[in-house]
Amino acid sequence: MENIDDQFRELWDWSESKGTIKKDQRPTIRKPEGRSPVVVSEAEQPTVTNCGEKHCIKRGDKSELIREINIRLAGFGGNIPTDEFTDRTEKMIKQLQRDYMKVPETGKVCGNVLRAIDEFQNKYIVDFDDSKCKCKKCNGFGNGKFSEDRQNSKIAEIKRNYEYPGVHRSLIWSLRAAMFYTTVIEKNLKYSIKCIFSGYRCWEDNAIHNRRSTNHMGKALDIHFNKNGKRTQVPKDIEEVRQKIFVKYLGNQVRWSEKNKFSLEPGIASYRGEYTASTWIHYDVRQFELQYLTDNFFVTNINQVNGESIVRIANRTNSNTCGCMGGGEVKQINSPAVVYKKQNHGFTVEDAEVALRIINDRYGKEMAQVIEKIYRWETGHFTSGQYINCGSPGMEAFGEAPSYGWNSDIYTKYPEYIPVGLWERYENKGKSGQGGNNQVTDRVKKYIVFPSVEAGMSYISEFILRYKGNVGRWHSKDPTIQQNYIKDINTTIPRISNNF
Repeated sequence: MENIDDQFRELWDWSESKGTIKKDQRPTIRKPEGRSPVVVSEAEQPTVTNCGEKHCIKRGDKSELIREINIRLAGFGGNIPTDEFTDRTEKMIKQLQRDYMKVPETGKVCGNVLRAIDEFQNKYIVDFDDSKCKCKKCNGFGNGKFSEDRQNSKIAEIKRNYEYPGVHRSLIWSLRAAMFYTTVIEKNLKYSIKCIFSGYRCWEDNAIHNRRSTNHMGKALDIHFNKNGKRTQVPKDIEEVRQKIFVKYLGNQVRWSEKNKFSLEPGIASYRGEYTASTWIHYDVRQFELQYLTDNFFVTNINQVNGESIVRIANRTNSNTCGCMGGGEVKQINSPAVVYKKQNHGFTVEDAEVALRIINDRYGKEMAQVIEKIYRWETGHFTSGQYINCGSPGMEAFGEAPSYGWNSDIYTKYPEYIPVGLWERYENKGKSGQGGNNQVTDRVKKYIVFPSVEAGMSYISEFILRYKGNVGRWHSKDPTIQQNYIKDINTTIPRISNNF
C-alpha cells in the first residue's frame, strides 16, 4: 500500500469494512504525482431507506443538481450539461445502472445512484496537468484572446477564435467513462488509457506550430492508448477503441454532423486534406450549443472538474433522496484506474524493431538495412531525444502543417502517418561535430513529431525512392557531402534488419 495516497487507503478500508472488496483484491496503483483527489468519506453516506420513488429525481425535473449529474455522467451515452432531466438523462442513468452499478434500470436518481457517482469519481483518476497548454507563454489555458467572439451566435464554432478559460468539464468526466469501459466492460480487448497527449492549445501555441485550428482551445482532448500495457500506434487498434468504446458506450459521433453530441476525428480521411486521428483518439465538444459553452463550464484544475460531492449537493436539496436505496445495492466492484502524467512519446528500440519489419515487408531487406543505418547513425542507436520524442532521425520543420515543408504525398497514401506536432530543442553537435549541416546555436530548432516510428521510417523510405535510391540526398543536396554521408552510415551495422 505504500504507493497509495492516504485518501485512497481510506476508500479501500471502507470497502473492506463493508465486505465489498477483499484485502487481497486491493489494487497497487500510484497516484499521479502531486495530486490529492477528493475522496468521499463514509461519513457522507446517509442512512439506507426506501422511499418507493417518492423522493427520487426523474424525467421532467429541473435543478442545478441535475446539471451536475448530466456533467458527471456525460460519458454514459453522451450528454450535454443541461439542468433538465431529459430523455437522454434517463437513458444515461439506465446505462450507469446497467453497466457500472449492476442494479435494475429504473432511470431514476436516488441515494444509490448518487453514491455511485461519487464512487465513480474516486475510482477513475486523471492527471489534469497534461491538459494544459505547452506554449509557456500563457497560464496553461490561453490569455482570453478574441473575447469579442465569445457567445457570438453569428460565428460557427469551428471559426470561433475565442480562447476559452479552461478545459470543458464534460471532457474529463467523459474520459473517466472511457477508463471504466476499457478496463471493466471491454477488458478483454486489452486496452487502457495511457495519457492525455494534447489538451489546451492557445493562439501562442498555434503560432509556434504553424496552425490555425481552435478545437483545442478548451474544447478537445487527444488521448493515447495502451494495448497489453504498451502504447499502441496501430490504426486498426485505435479504430477499435473509437468504435467499441467511444461510439458504442460514450455515444460519440464520428465527425460533426449532429448538434449537442461529443465528436470524434475520423481515423481515415474521406477527402484530401481532412484531419484524421489514426493513432490516437481526438474527441471534442465543438457541436455543443452556445448555452453549453459558457465560461462557467471551463475549468483550470482537477478540483474544479470534480466539484463538491454529489451526495452533499443533493443533501442540501432533499436529504430524503440521498437516503433512498430503492434501486438496490451496487453488485459489482469496478477496478480503479489512473491516467498518469505524460512524459514523452517514449519511442524505444523495440518500436524500431517493429517498424523495421514493416519496412522490410513493404520495401525489401536492402531498404530496411539502409533505414536502420540512418537511424543508428543519426540517433546514437535509438537513444537521442529526437528519436525518443519524434520517432525520426531528425526532420526539421520549415513550413506549415501537416507537411511542414516536406513532400506530403505519403500522407495521401498513408493518412495515419500525418505528423502530430513539433518538438523543439537546441541542436547539438551530433556525430559530425557540426550539427546536422552547420550547427545553429542561437535559437531552438523545430522537429516534426511523427505518430509512430513506422511513420518516420516510411517517410524516409519514400524520400529515398523519390530520389532514385540516392541515400545521401536525405542528408544534403551537395554531391560530395552525400558521398561522405553514405560512407559514414555504412560504418554502422544494421543488427536488427540483418536478421530478417
